[in-house]
Amino acid sequence: MMCDPEKFTKTPSMMCPYSETALPVPLLASPHSPIAPKYGSIPALSRREREILTLFAQGLSYAKIADVRGNQPVTVRNAIYGIQNKLKIETKQELVVWAVRNGLLGE
Repeated sequence: MMCDPEKFTKTPSMMCPYSETALPVPLLASPHSPIAPKYGSIPALSRREREILTLFAQGLSYAKIADVRGNQPVTVRNAIYGIQNKLKIETKQELVVWAVRNGLLGE
């Protein structure tokens, strides 16, 4: 799955790793979202978890993340579930919002 340049706008901090396009973040960047107070302090994520979450938040599929990391897609899926449990986040959308708010897309 490649990033589609037709769907994204250019911003310097949100570049898609497979093209010169960026991911849109206006909706995710709002500090007034109802999920903002849910997260409290940031639990320590391992380097591996941060890398997987960063790629996932950039819009890559489990298969593409697996290709980049040299894993199987099921391993990436399980890692995403583990990150969700660690952060006590229920949905993938909330996980992406958490990544944006905690600066993972700037790494």
